[in-house]
Amino acid sequence: MTTIGVDVGGTFTDFVVLGDDGQLVTTKVPSTPEDPALAILEGLRLAASAHVTSPDLRFLHGSTITTNALIQRRGADCALLVTRGLKGIVQVQSQLKVGPRHSMKRNRPPALVDGLNVFEVGGRVDASGDELEPLDEKAVHALVPVLRERRLAAVAVCFLFSFANRSHEQRVKEILEAELPDCRIFCSSDVLPRIREWSRMSTTILDAYLEPPLVRYIESLVAGLGSLGATTRKTFLMESNGGVMPFSAATTGGRAIHTLLSGPAAAVQAARHVAGSAGSSNLVTMDLGGTSCDIAFVRDGSVLEVSGGEVCGYDLYVPMLDIATIGAGGGTIARVDLSGRLLVGPRSAGAMPGPAAYGQGGTEATITDADVVLGYLNPDFFLGGRLRLAPDLAAAAIEEHVARPLGLGVEEAGLAMVRINDAHMADAIRVCASKRGVSLAECDLLACGGAGPVHAAAVAEELGMRRVIVPQAPGVFAALGLLCTDVAQDYVQSDIVRLDRIDNESFASNFKALEMKALEEYRRQGFTAVEVRFEREIDARYAGQGFEIRVPVTDPGSFDSRERAAARFHDLHRAIYGHSAEDEAVEAVSYRVRAVVAMPQYHSSEIAGGHSAAAPTGERRLVFAGGEGTATVVGREGLSPGDELVGPAVVEQLDTTTVIPPRWSATVTRHGELVLTR
Repeated sequence: MTTIGVDVGGTFTDFVVLGDDGQLVTTKVPSTPEDPALAILEGLRLAASAHVTSPDLRFLHGSTITTNALIQRRGADCALLVTRGLKGIVQVQSQLKVGPRHSMKRNRPPALVDGLNVFEVGGRVDASGDELEPLDEKAVHALVPVLRERRLAAVAVCFLFSFANRSHEQRVKEILEAELPDCRIFCSSDVLPRIREWSRMSTTILDAYLEPPLVRYIESLVAGLGSLGATTRKTFLMESNGGVMPFSAATTGGRAIHTLLSGPAAAVQAARHVAGSAGSSNLVTMDLGGTSCDIAFVRDGSVLEVSGGEVCGYDLYVPMLDIATIGAGGGTIARVDLSGRLLVGPRSAGAMPGPAAYGQGGTEATITDADVVLGYLNPDFFLGGRLRLAPDLAAAAIEEHVARPLGLGVEEAGLAMVRINDAHMADAIRVCASKRGVSLAECDLLACGGAGPVHAAAVAEELGMRRVIVPQAPGVFAALGLLCTDVAQDYVQSDIVRLDRIDNESFASNFKALEMKALEEYRRQGFTAVEVRFEREIDARYAGQGFEIRVPVTDPGSFDSRERAAARFHDLHRAIYGHSAEDEAVEAVSYRVRAVVAMPQYHSSEIAGGHSAAAPTGERRLVFAGGEGTATVVGREGLSPGDELVGPAVVEQLDTTTVIPPRWSATVTRHGELVLTR
């Protein structure tokens, strides 16, 4: 079987091809933001033209389509139907206090649904699911000509307590689908049948807003693959939870929101894989690309995960890997403000025009330009020599926008830019670790992304960390991560009850209902029931609390499953908050099932070689905070296990450059990772 992993980033699109012979081929091409499929097809021609027509091809894709649609406000024009009297929820949203010192003010992003397209509908059920007032079907029918006239692409339906009784929402869906066949209808009871009105409503609106552009993109990509001769139906899209789903699942409703962290999640899955081969069970991942830096944590060999959060300022409540993103990357722009302060980020030059050094019309000073003038990057070997950098343009941009306004030399200005950018990333990692209870002293820093290994040692020094791991293919790490995951889709259903007031049969039946729903969807996606295994959890809390903890549940049909779940909750509460209350009743709020189908995965093998000193291929002058020095330059492909390098040194490869500063050394592991030690 041939497997192709493709990850679309803000600046570059990355490819990993694993052939039948077990050989791994990687490449990068500039992204095409206006139509990401163009870069994918170009990269496939370069790296995988001999594999695309294989009938046994497996194609896995990490996409930024939904993320970019949200950032750029290019989603679908949609309407929202709510229970009569509750139209104001769209403006009020959540009552959670956010901002400095818990300020009541919150800078919310623009609403995704125009206020004129929010409609109230009569009918009501209570929190137990009992109908208090029948659905006003006449009002629904009366809305049809209005929705048709406005040519809306999608309608989100979110009624009060629909997680307990979905009949009103489903009836509205039947009516609208019959009358508006070209309009997609999204019910919150399908997308997120979970308590809390705003979280359910926001998630449903996001799905309605994002699915139409995702569907158009997938259709365009599939047509493009067909033009290359690809006939495979084994096409998968990366999800925010670290799993993948078939293309068909992403286009059938309720799944677009699961792709908002598609690319970053793939890189974290690859980090989990590398953690095992590099002998490090606790990692901080720094995925530094052209436009952003993604930060995540692997603790005791497992990736940290959350049940929801904010993406681009919008509330989203689906399981996703715990990833924080800041505006720092190779394309990050530096400038001097009117008060004479040097500001770095968060604006980025992106793929077009890109840094000034690219020679594509960019004139602003970026971190990549600074890396060039400081000697970190080889102008003749960027992307393996496919893109020739222009040091004179990089120096001119820094001179105009940073050096002259500050009265500095170009190298001094470039060093200031880099040090501020590195400090930003270190501060973000420090804050993220503190919030998650992670001790950085117990972690190694894993550097990936095209710019990660360039800056990793400097960031680690800022953090007081002593080890940095650079995987074999860090510049295409997210694409590699696509080869290290399984099919995994999440299902949730709220049903609030105290664990001491529910019998084992009812407890197990809540999971069974979700499992049957998962099996039905998986059959439509081409899987058999025997391929699917289930992971089960409950959202639990002490009765009367307002927030829950996810608690694993094993064998829910056993006689003591409820008691074991309650005991696990007490233990988790104590571990997270420092205390527990074993005498208090534990309440199950929601039931969760993750349906998993195992996929063939990439496993790095030991590489040949003996203990030696790496043979230098050249020397280059580099500028560091403590001064300048002559660095040994080595090609990554020439390194063998046991090879050692003492800084200052540079390791070059097609997809990235690793900078080893003074006071640092590097060793090659038996699996080919480069381990930097301070």
